Amino acid sequence: MKTTGKIQKNAQKKAPHPNSRKALKLAGAKIREERLLLKEDRKADQIAARIEMFKWFQDEMRERLADLKDFTKADAQEFFTKYLHRFDDELNQTMETNQTLKRRQTGSKLARINALLSKERQLISSTGLDGPNLFNFKSLEDWLSWDGEFDSMPRLKTKKWTLQALDINSASDL
Repeated sequence: MKTTGKIQKNAQKKAPHPNSRKALKLAGAKIREERLLLKEDRKADQIAARIEMFKWFQDEMRERLADLKDFTKADAQEFFTKYLHRFDDELNQTMETNQTLKRRQTGSKLARINALLSKERQLISSTGLDGPNLFNFKSLEDWLSWDGEFDSMPRLKTKKWTLQALDINSASDL
């Protein structure tokens, strides 16, 4: 039986009959290509979100942590609380803008931020949110020297941070 590549080549010369097996095979191949492209885009979005999250962690560690060896649980709580509230200024500004213009804005960016925050809160409440192992000095040195590339991400040591690991009673305390 001919492969889809051969069928596509022949279809350029002469179109197959709409009800033929060749036409069905071409339609199936086209649907499969679209599905694979969609899957590729979804994977790229997940990787970009992970890189963005890791860059935030890196920037915050560079900015706030002078002495990496003396890190306590209270510091870890503060670190992840700040991470979960990183969009608060932007959300408040959007709400104020909506109130002054006396309209309701339902932008995709606002929806994306809310979805991301709810997902992260759900993760930290259940299985855990990936983050740097703040109690391992060598791991933090790797985080600080990370170049921001996807290819070098596997050498970063992460830890699943949950509410129990941070000694927080509920997600509403964050």
